[in-house]
Amino acid sequence: MAEANICMGEKTLKMAETFLIGAYWNLLKFTSEQDEEKGGQANDDCLVTPDEVKRYWAILHKTFGRLFLAQNSPAKFD
Repeated sequence: MAEANICMGEKTLKMAETFLIGAYWNLLKFTSEQDEEKGGQANDDCLVTPDEVKRYWAILHKTFGRLFLAQNSPAKFD
């Protein structure tokens, strides 16, 4: 959803930011709950593999970068 809003232009960048913040929060919460449940060990019952989590983090960071470039403020990414 965030990528689509970024592509739609300047009027929808705030909505894209909202989607990205939600995705970031969900991923942060998911990874912290996984660490608490298994003490950092892999969970066999989980439907998401550690590689998928890493890939999701990478996509999230790239999309944040695209958002900040669209906002003409790459310094926000730091």
